[in-house]
Amino acid sequence: MARQEWDYPPSGGQIEDPIVRQVLEGLRGLDTPPISLSQTLAVTGATTLSSLTASGNVTVGGALAVTGNLSVQGNSTLGNAGGDSVTVTGSLTQSGGAWSLSSPTTGALTTTGNRTDTVGGTFGLTATGAGALVASAWTVTGATKFNSALKALANLTITNALETLTRLFVDSTNGRTIVGSDTALTSAADDVFTVVGGMAHFAGNSGPSIGLRYNAAQTVGWTVGVSAAGANPDLVFKDDATTEVFRIGDGAASVQAKVTGTLDVTSDVVARGRLVVAGTTFSGTEELRVVGQSRLEGDTTITGGSLVMATGTITLANNQGIKFTDSGGTVRDSAIMNASDVTIFGHSGNAGTVVRGGYVRLQYGTTTRLEVNSDGIGLYGVSPVARPAAYTHTYSTATRTHATFTAGALSISVGSADNTLVDVGAAFNSTILNNNFADVGTQINNILTDLANTKQVLNQVIDDLQSLGALQ
Repeated sequence: MARQEWDYPPSGGQIEDPIVRQVLEGLRGLDTPPISLSQTLAVTGATTLSSLTASGNVTVGGALAVTGNLSVQGNSTLGNAGGDSVTVTGSLTQSGGAWSLSSPTTGALTTTGNRTDTVGGTFGLTATGAGALVASAWTVTGATKFNSALKALANLTITNALETLTRLFVDSTNGRTIVGSDTALTSAADDVFTVVGGMAHFAGNSGPSIGLRYNAAQTVGWTVGVSAAGANPDLVFKDDATTEVFRIGDGAASVQAKVTGTLDVTSDVVARGRLVVAGTTFSGTEELRVVGQSRLEGDTTITGGSLVMATGTITLANNQGIKFTDSGGTVRDSAIMNASDVTIFGHSGNAGTVVRGGYVRLQYGTTTRLEVNSDGIGLYGVSPVARPAAYTHTYSTATRTHATFTAGALSISVGSADNTLVDVGAAFNSTILNNNFADVGTQINNILTDLANTKQVLNQVIDDLQSLGALQ
């Protein structure tokens, strides 16, 4: 059938063709029986239809206004160009199935006002190009699943069902993430991750749980983790070579802190219990035990108790010594080594030094000069002996002048001068005999003088040794 066009007759006119008349009256909304057309119907101009049922395609070249409900079955396509838009005034309700908004190549899904969408099924945003953009507040109630990356250009807040408690807050403006609150901690404006109102648990994979690096460009750093599974584990710190350098022990462990390397403390150290240095156990009731060598620089004060050296030695630097406080409160040097490497005992004050003990030995190198033990004193390697018994003085005159001899040697010859005993001859010359007796008497007196001097010097030696306590 060829295409035909009709103009509606003037007022009062009649259309002779019954089919054409029925179509035109139906288009005018007159009460006529339904029209069934098997051919294409093109209508130019404004047309009002009270009801339209089409079994094929319907093409509207201009605007289509539906004043009642619009029910579309099957697939529907709105728009045919990227610049086309679809505007819904009122509520848009999806009653079942999956609601999918997709952009096959470019572009994004944008909402320009506040939206609260109630979706009965699954709501999916699928973007293969630039992604889906939500430019304003978007509230999602219930479980939400993102199958691809989620990018928040503004702040992201996740709350409880009543929206009274913040569970997670991503502050994109300041570049921080806060768990348990939407408010940063006071004086911590530069932190990037904060947990408020609870604990943050980090579970490792049978090893460290936390890794720390200087910046994003680094490939190594420190790790922190729990030492073992089960109860009573330790907290272990490892360096960039995965070497343990510090450990905090559990309360059930033998030690609560362990430093593998050198411990450098720049401030005070307070030990409220006993302290062992270079060891693991105590050997008695001591509060401080140093195993091996130790070095103290500067003054060391012991206000109570005693300093006991079971083994080993105490080494003092040049011009350093051991000081004690006397009964009057004056600090005095008990032993000090001067700049000439000479050790001085009783350097400060006149109280001297009292050495108490069962044994004292003074050596030069390996040669013994003085030795004292429970027996007494020994000099120059001689074994110590007890103090000699007391001396009794019946002749007390003493002198420190050891005089020369006054007595001379007597010789026997005939006809000699003084100091010579002369033969008196057969006639017994009395003069010679008298001279002989005079010589003998003179020498005897001289011998007595020399003997007295010797006794006096000996007395003085005894007196001096007694004054030193060597003799009694």
